[in-house]
Amino acid sequence: MHLQFDYCFCAQPPLPATVGEHATLGGFMHISQKETSRAGFTRMELILIAFVMVMLLGFLLPQMIRKMKHSAQLSACAANLKELAIAEIIYMEEHNLFGFLPRQHSTNEGGTMEYLQNRDLVQHFKCFTNGLTTPKVLLCPSDDRASAGSFWTLGNSNLSYFVNRDAGRVSGTGAIPLDSRDCRLTVAVGDRNVSSSAGQQRGVMIVDRNQELGWSFTMHNKAKRRSQPLLGNVAFTDASVISLTPPKLKEAPDYPGASCLVLP
Repeated sequence: MHLQFDYCFCAQPPLPATVGEHATLGGFMHISQKETSRAGFTRMELILIAFVMVMLLGFLLPQMIRKMKHSAQLSACAANLKELAIAEIIYMEEHNLFGFLPRQHSTNEGGTMEYLQNRDLVQHFKCFTNGLTTPKVLLCPSDDRASAGSFWTLGNSNLSYFVNRDAGRVSGTGAIPLDSRDCRLTVAVGDRNVSSSAGQQRGVMIVDRNQELGWSFTMHNKAKRRSQPLLGNVAFTDASVISLTPPKLKEAPDYPGASCLVLP
């Protein structure tokens, strides 16, 4: 006896979707609209973020550029002062001035004393042209003055630095032994925007320890606010250069008390 079975395959009805499962319809996956939305920023949010970033960049970038420019100018100015101080020391050694800067020797002896007594900074600096690479060394990058085209056309308006007429001996140089008094460092040259509580007269500033030295709001300080510390460069007789605030300038080694500063 043969038994015959007829198999009938019927599609099972879709099961209801449970929480955490996807509903199916006719055997095909069906995803709700809520599930199709991807996590992330919308176009409007991205535009808003980009706008805020551009605004912040536009606000911070100019300040960063100004600070970098100011730092570069301050460093270049310090390099100028160092080159000036070294050039004077080289001149002193070449002319056998026995450890005293040319400003302490008469012009009859190869010095520059009379030039500074007459407030002639141009002739004083011209004596050291063999040790200077260019007349631009005499001009601070932050100064609004124009640079001279050559040493022959150099004028007072092309200078950015004062000279301490009373700075004398250079520590460690010359044939004469130095005692402790002679080894003191003295401010030799510095930024012309130096200021004093006593002021200046006809390009000459007489300062002593009872007066306050500082810096005016020009050169390195022309973009600063009243609340910000002022800054300037000075070079000592050993050709070392320091950037100083007014309080530190007063504390500098052998603060130029009872000294005559000749300004351009």
